[in-house]
Amino acid sequence: MVDSNHRRHSQQIYSLSPLATREIPHINLCVSLAFGAGRRTRTPDLLITNQLLYQLSYTSNLKSMGIISLIEPIVNSFLKIFHFLFLSPIDCCRKAVVFLPCIYLHDPSRFPNYTAALALAGLSVADAPDKADGLLLPGGGDLAPERLGCDSALCRDVDRDRDEQELQLCDQFLKQNKPILGICRGTQVLAVALGGSLTPHVDGHGGNSDGSDRFHDTRTAGLLTSLYGPCCVVNTHHHQAVATLPEDCAILQVSLDGVVEAFGHRHKPVLAVQWHPERLCGPYARADAADGALIFGWLRSVCGGSL
Repeated sequence: MVDSNHRRHSQQIYSLSPLATREIPHINLCVSLAFGAGRRTRTPDLLITNQLLYQLSYTSNLKSMGIISLIEPIVNSFLKIFHFLFLSPIDCCRKAVVFLPCIYLHDPSRFPNYTAALALAGLSVADAPDKADGLLLPGGGDLAPERLGCDSALCRDVDRDRDEQELQLCDQFLKQNKPILGICRGTQVLAVALGGSLTPHVDGHGGNSDGSDRFHDTRTAGLLTSLYGPCCVVNTHHHQAVATLPEDCAILQVSLDGVVEAFGHRHKPVLAVQWHPERLCGPYARADAADGALIFGWLRSVCGGSL
């Protein structure tokens, strides 16, 4: 049975305004590019440019005046020329690096899909958090029951040391305003770190009996709509989920039964997806499902790297 939280999540994704679901870090980044501010200034893609123009048209009513059609090609041309003259020489010499806690805590050979997906996006793995431009929180077992306030029998594969380290890393990267991408368990860690809560068990979202991923339809908003359109199919392999959304966050994707499949922070470069994009990109990409490479492309863009 779908509980009240999941019904609310399903309704909430339709009530979010266009401005509320836009990724504010993208807008700030484009402004930083125009004025040469910020250490992560880098390639302006058309998605970011169009989001800024949409913001301008929505808030200033420029679209109804027909001005936006004149501004867009001018801004696009300016950003391309600016990047070619001033940023390309820097970008060519630099590859953004991401800290992956599981590499530090566990045998890295257990997580080849994550490192392969990062490499595909032009990202490398840092050997220490202080050397990283961003943080990737990967999938894994459940958070400890005391962090959820639930019966321990509902939690599987608990690793309290990993919980503690990843929550500390979240705090560190959030304070430094560095990008964070949470995947599956990482989404749950981010939800707890930001002050939200989790449902200890949901039916119908675990993997198949042979261990493979299950697939289902989802509806999107904001950034996820920009990447995948209003609906997309994603994989699912989890049994815990976000119950209460953290403050200053917006739902970006829900399953048809109302489970939160993605959320983002309104003011920080933070994205959390409950599904597994690392198993939907490169050699694992599927024509009938979302392209996971776009999620890692987002991480590269906000970390300031170039291919």
